[in-house]
Amino acid sequence: KSDRFGLRNKDLKWNNLYKNKNIFLLGDSFIHGYAVKENFTISEIVERKTNINTFNIGNGGNGPYEYSANIKTLLAPIIKKSTKKNKIILFIYDNDNEKYNKQKEFLLSSVEPIIKNNSINNILATENYINNLEKLINNSYDLSEEGLIKDLKKWKNWRLKNRTLLNLFSLQKVRSRIKILKDKNNINYINLPIQNTLNSLKNNCRNPCQAYVAYIPNSSFWRPNKKAKDFKKYVKDISMNLDLIFIDGEEVLDKNNNYNYAPKGPHLSITGYSKLANFISDKIK
Repeated sequence: KSDRFGLRNKDLKWNNLYKNKNIFLLGDSFIHGYAVKENFTISEIVERKTNINTFNIGNGGNGPYEYSANIKTLLAPIIKKSTKKNKIILFIYDNDNEKYNKQKEFLLSSVEPIIKNNSINNILATENYINNLEKLINNSYDLSEEGLIKDLKKWKNWRLKNRTLLNLFSLQKVRSRIKILKDKNNINYINLPIQNTLNSLKNNCRNPCQAYVAYIPNSSFWRPNKKAKDFKKYVKDISMNLDLIFIDGEEVLDKNNNYNYAPKGPHLSITGYSKLANFISDKIK
């Protein structure tokens, strides 16, 4: 279930936002809470542990450009108006070493705030944001029961088709996998979009706002990546230079221990989410 912005929060949290201290967790599917119910998401655990209003600003597929857009359109206007000591924690994963994207750069330069303030300390989504979201949903999906079932079946069949050994080991598939590995092993750690994201976090989260950068380690089994160590160092060095507090999730999540990760896929297990959330809570307290 989502809130007024389409994010995974109880909608009432946005009421009287400016009367409370808040924690904003910014990230991708790990923060969104992939594969776990509400009580096991990082945001819910952090809120229980700290007793501070905690917002889940995460969504699957997000990367540096989306993090920057979230800061620019949602968090920056909130922080600018608030007089409370808020905290923003940006969660970084090894796939955030995204390269420069001309189209995303253009889109990022043109986005506007998606919130408006009303007279009782609440914030609402702008009409423009709501209209665009409705257009996107209505133009992209058949929302009837029959349409949704049909789309789910198509998705299931597509996944089965793409898992066949013939497809997996076809020349085209092998070529694409080699290209991905080649690109991963030749990342030029200079001026990646994540650097601009960290600069934006620093510039928009000023006293009394406190900014953190938390690194989530990749599973050695589900997502082996020899370059993850280099990328973590790159992110840590930039964070330290910007006086952002760096939190290394690898201190509590052993990437070689499968119990920290989901039964299938690279995301965290209930145990992993809990370890990371408690670690984050202790750090910010």
